[in-house]
Amino acid sequence: MIKLRKWVKHNWADPVWSKVFAGVILAILGALVTIFVSLYKKIPIDVLYHKALNNYIQINYLSLFIGFLVLLSLLIPAVYFKIIRFQLKKIKFPSRLKSDKFNLELFLNGEWFLKYTHPQPGLTGSEPVVFMNGNHYYINQQLIYILTDIEFTETRKELKWLKIRYSTNQKHSKETLQIINETTITGTDDLGFTLNYTKTSK
Repeated sequence: MIKLRKWVKHNWADPVWSKVFAGVILAILGALVTIFVSLYKKIPIDVLYHKALNNYIQINYLSLFIGFLVLLSLLIPAVYFKIIRFQLKKIKFPSRLKSDKFNLELFLNGEWFLKYTHPQPGLTGSEPVVFMNGNHYYINQQLIYILTDIEFTETRKELKWLKIRYSTNQKHSKETLQIINETTITGTDDLGFTLNYTKTSK
C-alpha cells in the first residue's frame, strides 16, 4: 500500500500517467454509479446497459447524490495522501508569459520587499518576498504561496494572480498589480490591502 501510494504520488503529475489516472477514475465512477443504480432500481446490469444505450435512463437526484458520494470517496484519500497538493507543487510557469520582449518569470525572479497597508488599523506591515520558478512565493525563506491563474497584459504591464496557500491549497487572495518600472510593482488585493513590491536584488 505504501509503495503504491508513493508510485501514484510520483507519477500523478506526469503528462501521460495523469491521463491514465483520469481514465481509471472515470471508469471506476461509471462502474460504481451503474451498480448503485442497478441495485436501487432492481434492474439487472445487462438490462440497465441496454437501456442506457437507448437513452431510457433519466438522471435523478439519487443518482447525482450517489455520484457525489463516490467522488468524495476518491478526493478525500487524495487529499489525505497529499496527492492533490503534490500536483500543485508541479505547476509550471505559463510559457505564454515568456516572450522575447518581456519575460515575466525572469522579471519576478529575485528578492522583493513588500509593504502592505489596509484601512483597518493594525493591518499595516512589511515582509521580504522571494519569487522562484515564476510562481513560487517565499516569505522569510519559506514557501508560503503558489501563484495561479496568472494574467498579464504586456502592453499595459498589468498583472493579476491568485495566491494559494501552499500548506492548505486554499485561496488567500487575488492581487491586481501594475508594473511601474524594473524595481516597482504596486496594486491592491481583494482583501482590501494596498500593495507595494520593491525589488531589492536579482
